[in-house]
Amino acid sequence: MTDTFTRFVLHHKFNAIFCNPNKGQEKGSVENKVGYQRRNFFVPVPTVTDLIQFNKDILTRCDEDMNREHL
Repeated sequence: MTDTFTRFVLHHKFNAIFCNPNKGQEKGSVENKVGYQRRNFFVPVPTVTDLIQFNKDILTRCDEDMNREHL
């Protein structure tokens, strides 16, 4: 860990646990979920005229998506 990150860990009092960099299956799951969100909520790129309302709409869509069957 870098000195800066070590100080950050000590300040916020948590244990840093890292994945195994050579184990692709540990990271791929997270990256797939990010890609899913991007494809389903931000393609095509939304037009935002009211940021507060946009954030509320995204939160609603995420809440609804949480209830879908995950295969």
